[in-house]
Amino acid sequence: MRQHMFGDVAAAEMHALDMPNAWNAEALFPANIHRAATQALESWITAQDAFSRKHILNNFASSSDGNGDARAGAICASPSRKHPDYYYAWTRDSALVVLEVIAWLDNNKLDYMLKDELKQRLDDYVEFTRHLQGLKNLKYGLGEAKFHMDGTAFRAPWCNAQTDGPALRARAILAYTQHVIKQANGDTTRAHELFALVRTDLDYVTKVWMHLGNCDIWEESRGMHFYTLLAQKTALEEGARMAHTLDVDNSVAHVYERAAQEIAHKLPEFWDVDHGYIVATLNKTGGIQTKNSNLDAQVLLAALHHGTPKLLTSRAVAATVNRLVHVFDRLYVVNHVQRTKIDGQWVDVAAAVGRYPEDVYDGDGSRGGNPWSLLTSSVAEYHYRLAVHMGNGPLAQYLVQVGDTYMARVARHTDADHTMREQWDKSSGYGRGADKAAHSLIAGTVAGAVEGAVTYPTELVKTKMQLQGSQQYIAQGGHVYTGPIDCVSTTYRTQGIRGLYRGLPPMLIGNAAKAGVRFLTYDTVKEQLRAKDGTLSTTRMMAAGLCAGVIEGGTVVAPSEVIKTRLIHDQCMPNSQFRGTLDCIRSVMQTDGVRGLYRGVGPVMMRQGANSCVRFAAYDSLKQLMLNRTRVDAKNIPFAYSFGLGMAAGIITVYSTMPFDVVKTRMQSPAAEYSSSVQCALRVIRSEGVRALWKGATPRLTRLMFSGAIVFATYEQVMKVLR
Repeated sequence: MRQHMFGDVAAAEMHALDMPNAWNAEALFPANIHRAATQALESWITAQDAFSRKHILNNFASSSDGNGDARAGAICASPSRKHPDYYYAWTRDSALVVLEVIAWLDNNKLDYMLKDELKQRLDDYVEFTRHLQGLKNLKYGLGEAKFHMDGTAFRAPWCNAQTDGPALRARAILAYTQHVIKQANGDTTRAHELFALVRTDLDYVTKVWMHLGNCDIWEESRGMHFYTLLAQKTALEEGARMAHTLDVDNSVAHVYERAAQEIAHKLPEFWDVDHGYIVATLNKTGGIQTKNSNLDAQVLLAALHHGTPKLLTSRAVAATVNRLVHVFDRLYVVNHVQRTKIDGQWVDVAAAVGRYPEDVYDGDGSRGGNPWSLLTSSVAEYHYRLAVHMGNGPLAQYLVQVGDTYMARVARHTDADHTMREQWDKSSGYGRGADKAAHSLIAGTVAGAVEGAVTYPTELVKTKMQLQGSQQYIAQGGHVYTGPIDCVSTTYRTQGIRGLYRGLPPMLIGNAAKAGVRFLTYDTVKEQLRAKDGTLSTTRMMAAGLCAGVIEGGTVVAPSEVIKTRLIHDQCMPNSQFRGTLDCIRSVMQTDGVRGLYRGVGPVMMRQGANSCVRFAAYDSLKQLMLNRTRVDAKNIPFAYSFGLGMAAGIITVYSTMPFDVVKTRMQSPAAEYSSSVQCALRVIRSEGVRALWKGATPRLTRLMFSGAIVFATYEQVMKVLR
């Protein structure tokens, strides 16, 4: 595993220590850390910053938007309205966004028109706050966690109250008040109006901060929370200072200062001497009970959002961050990759970080926690801010380098268009929340069409070779070939190049559809079968592949195979019966009905199940072996690598599943004279020997070697584009 910044940190009291006295620079230098901040990373950060700023503002509802379902000043957590539904105005999230936007106003390089737009957004937010504070009949009052974007109360069950929300909202409006005072040339009228809203929230905080049973920021645990208390303490201190600035009644500042001091005396209790880190929650009274470690990244967020420089540079916070990184480094499969390419340049990447080790929330369900963009970025920010406190020198430079490795990790898992997902899949590294099912279906369909068009002649030869063993086939005057080469040459000589593609349309349509269904099913079932640590055993891969094959066989493959087999059989007869694909379909429907299209569906499902079971397990196992033994980037596997892996998987599949294929072909032949798949297999063995079950293996081997190579390589490339 990679080395981490702090090594083994001694237990420390919660009271902060100055950075220079707390750390020995020479002890912090692992020899294998490389400079991550290449020009490519710097360029990526610049582009990401511009993209993120733009889209943060897009989440503000304004009076000029014409958005009828949102009230001006509401800030949605995300535009996503399903899978997951985040289209709500969370009090906490909105306040954090506002604090960031206010910081932009101090940028002297900011365009005046943009400054005016930002001020309008902030004024809208102030009015939205006034509206929310005036809502009646709220069960949890100002502690309600979220609201509909139109400003109405959210009445469904939720983890309430969340008392960090009013504290954060007070901090946001206090920051805006500071800005207003700077611009007002001594006129404090607007500042007093804003402070009235602040007082509403802070008066509430003074009454509820000591209550047990409130919810944490993840909306999962009840108790007394480090993040919440630190947010409340900081808001009360800032509120007291503003009360003094505006010459508000001294009793107001006194109440806030006294409450902040009481909270300060409570905070040291969160230091766990036995475990050596700051715990997230004390006095748990409900919520998730499996969070046994009480190790949580919200402690780091608390230090970054609300902590003083002394707290941020303390041994206690350092020990907590160190433990978090060590745990997540070993927990997530994606952390096996320690380098990535950014704009063609290799850079080191640090560990991807999630919420807490026992997490099960995956962004849209409870199939196991994942790394988060926010939290990995926060570890980078932590190192950068430590570097600022260190000033110039080797340790400060080193801290910047470590921070760069975390930002490089974020860059690795962020979409190419700079869309930043809430979570990254712990195994694949791709963003959670993207329409992965649609991606699998599209990529599989394209791959299937390409593979079918390229390899069809080998499928035709294989089918002809399998058909000619039946007695009825011979009795009907079917042509008998001496081998695959004779089959190809005879077909080409008598029917030209078009003869090698007879039966292609149903095969092409069926191949595209079945590959789409196959990859969609496999990817979906595979995710359901993953262990909580993100790993997938070979047995579970095979189970997912089996499901995929059975479903594609029963829905798509059976009818397309019936038509393809009839057309090829017809081609081998002295007198052709069908004029083309549609004529063949009409004939089957007239003589056998819909059931005729599903003739032999049992062996088809068996063959497809066996094929997918073996092929997917072989490909994914070989792929993981290759990734473990090379420096190939899992998100950017070269075409040649996936082509080779697909070819190897095809070879394994052919010899493992050939008997199913032979039985399937015999059952679907118009000359079929079998009552069941078992009877068919037994008669083939009795009349032609066991080796007949591997008849047509050579052309099928040729086809599946290249089909496996083409389909997997194409799938990987299309998925790369879609992602």
